[in-house]
Amino acid sequence: RDQRCGAFRNCSSLSLSCVRSAAGLIRVFGYEGTDVKVSCSYPEGYESYQKYLCRNDCDYSDVLITTSQTNKPRHSIYDDKRTRTFTTTISNLQSTDAGKYWCGVTRNGKDLYTEVKLETKQGFSRIPLFFISIHLCMNSDPFPLNLLPECMPTA
Repeated sequence: RDQRCGAFRNCSSLSLSCVRSAAGLIRVFGYEGTDVKVSCSYPEGYESYQKYLCRNDCDYSDVLITTSQTNKPRHSIYDDKRTRTFTTTISNLQSTDAGKYWCGVTRNGKDLYTEVKLETKQGFSRIPLFFISIHLCMNSDPFPLNLLPECMPTA
């Protein structure tokens, strides 16, 4: 039984990295121990409807979080009604989180669904911050401040 046939599929995702295919399947990649965000848009007119994220076949027991719950230990959800986008965060990503998910919008009849495939990776989990030192110098140009090496003295 697949209730997702012909459903609205207009979703984007955001995480450490992600790839979006033309068919509407969202592939989300995240490193274990980090947070992954999945942002799904919905059509105008559904701002007041309940949204949710579920796994597998999306039966009642597969629902991880809804907009009426907002926060659970490893899941949170926020619905930005102005942009018609709801974002679900999965915290402390684990290898067992990998698999098929669905962004859903509850409505009479068939719900609206967008398929999401989450893949987890071990290893590099934090993007290092590098401090870049910019040196400024004065010269006789009309613009007194220039970046190195342009303002280095020439021999």
